[in-house]
Amino acid sequence: MENNIYKVHAPQDYIVAACLLAVGVALFFVNKAFGVTIILIALIEFLIFKSGYKVEGDKLLLKKKSLELSKHCRSSVLDFLEGKTQDPKFLYGNDGGTIMLEIWYNEKGQVAYARLLDYVDFSFQKATDILKLSEVNASKIIAKL
Repeated sequence: MENNIYKVHAPQDYIVAACLLAVGVALFFVNKAFGVTIILIALIEFLIFKSGYKVEGDKLLLKKKSLELSKHCRSSVLDFLEGKTQDPKFLYGNDGGTIMLEIWYNEKGQVAYARLLDYVDFSFQKATDILKLSEVNASKIIAKL
């Protein structure tokens, strides 16, 4: 089963939009044009900006972190994602090429999803699908972030 992850509003997104809206309303009484501009910015920010992630069919809010690693540690990371090892070796940098590890995680729920990407022809291309990590592996990778 493929895990589909999509962007959603996080609680801080609502707080920022509400604060901007309140400032816009207050400024409306001082300078109408400036107040309307701030109100429009608040509405656009609310519609466009989404900083949280959710997995289709799950209600847990996730954060995202991307790590650019050296290609020398690709086999270690791949074994970790497949559950063969429980201690990945991360080599930061781009010696021998670059890979990217995208991690979606929730610290409280100890849940993590990850995907490995290879840098080929000036862009990152999927090396694996989005995989759900076991609880043990999820807590280990969250600790490394």
